[in-house]
Amino acid sequence: MLLLIRDHPRTLADRLRGDLELLAFKRRVRRLKELGLTRSLEVGYELSPRGAECLRREGRSVRVRIGSVEQAARRSLDDRRRVTVDAAVPAPRLLYLVKQLELAIRARLDVALRKHGITVPQYTALTVLERHPEMTSAQLARHAFVSAQAMDGVVRALQASGYIERHRNADNRRQIVISLTSRALSMLEECREAVDQIEDIAFGELSPQERAQLSQWLAHGRRALEASPRPLVAD
Repeated sequence: MLLLIRDHPRTLADRLRGDLELLAFKRRVRRLKELGLTRSLEVGYELSPRGAECLRREGRSVRVRIGSVEQAARRSLDDRRRVTVDAAVPAPRLLYLVKQLELAIRARLDVALRKHGITVPQYTALTVLERHPEMTSAQLARHAFVSAQAMDGVVRALQASGYIERHRNADNRRQIVISLTSRALSMLEECREAVDQIEDIAFGELSPQERAQLSQWLAHGRRALEASPRPLVAD
């Protein structure tokens, strides 16, 4: 959270939170403020001097020895020495890089979807239903990585726009399922070119094999987190 606020000061909470629920995001920011690490601005947030010092301490210089006996043996006699590198800041965490990528993609998607009058969460729900027709609202929430309460608002907005319809499951009459309308399918087709362009900009330098490998790694990370028990975190 501190890294996000440092790199995106004066950014609206709704843009900064990504897929995190707004109330949960604000609880975390409020906790940072109580600790004196951040300050609320008229628009967005910024680090306090204490917060900046906290990050500076985390990135305190470390001494890294580069080289080994095997590496030295492959060098000339003049180059057989151990090299000490002063790393002022450690490499960013993978989680941070993934979050940065998500924010950058979401910003592009916001612009691309605006002319269709839908939000990124609504578009995500529609693409999930395109791959998995006739899901319940609870199932849709799990696949879209939002709470059931947040999905309820998404479903109501999509139904009001004529993009989805709700009906009883033919195999379980007590269950209400959701499916796409022809209007939604047409709209998704219109969005496809813009979304493809965003994906090509982000991953255009990767080969098809590298894209497939990246897709497998990301899916593996998600499955690993889903299989792991969630730690209890106090608000």
